[in-house]
Formats: sequence, C-alpha cells, structure tokens
Amino acid sequence: SWLSMACEIHDFALAAVAWARQHREKLARDEGFPNSFLFLITAFCYLRHQVGVVGPPESSPKKVPTLPPATVLLDGWLSFLAESATAAVPCVLDLRRSNDIGHTRRQLPAKRSWAVVEPVSGRTACSLTAEQANRLAAAARASGSCRHKAA
Repeated sequence: SWLSMACEIHDFALAAVAWARQHREKLARDEGFPNSFLFLITAFCYLRHQVGVVGPPESSPKKVPTLPPATVLLDGWLSFLAESATAAVPCVLDLRRSNDIGHTRRQLPAKRSWAVVEPVSGRTACSLTAEQANRLAAAARASGSCRHKAA
C-alpha cells in the first residue's frame, strides 16, 4: 500500500487528510468539493506525477526515491493543488495513469475544469467548475509555504 512504502509517505498522507478536514467547511462535499479520501487520492497523484514515487502495485520499497520530510511534501502538494486547479487546460487527476497528469476535456463534463478519478472504479468521483477550482486553489495557496511565498 502507499502508506507502508515509507514513513514520509505515511506522515504526508496523514497531514493531507488533516488539511482536508480542516478545510471541509470552506470546501464542503455537499457543494461538490472532494472529501478527505479524494484529497488523499490527489496527494498520491502528486507523489506519482511530481515526486516520482511509482506507488503500488508496480513498486516495491526498494524503488522508493529518497523523500523529503512530510512537511515539505505537504507544501509541494498544496502548490500542486493550486496549480492543477487553475491550469489553462482541464486537469484530471487519475492515479491509474502512470505518466503525466491527464489534461483532456473529453473526460470532463461540460463547464468542468478539474476532476479526481476514483482509482478502483475509474469513474470521475468529483469534478469542479472553474469557480470551484479557483476556491480550491485559493485555500491551497493560503496554506503552507504557498502562504510564505506570497508574503
């Protein structure tokens, strides 16, 4: 499992879920935003597509690259969330893809600009309008080192 690959990944996953829970009022599931599980999926997408962690089932503990501390991974993920949510092209976060993040309109319903694919079923579990994606990006930017870069 992702969580057993390295202690940095385990700690990072806990921090990502904690961030999601802290922001559940601003980014409410009943308004269409991801729940903490789907935010965790985006965290694993960040590890796979930006950090280079292959992840299960393809990897073994021997293949895990040297990772920074969980706090650094969390800051990187928040930047990744902000950037992916405001990309010029639609962004589909799909953990099943072993290469780069999918940027394709045909995987998204009309007027949607950001989405998370549930990895077992392959269905789009959450898709956001541009306005919702901007709210997500603003919350991510207001957290972690994103906040310090703006200062």
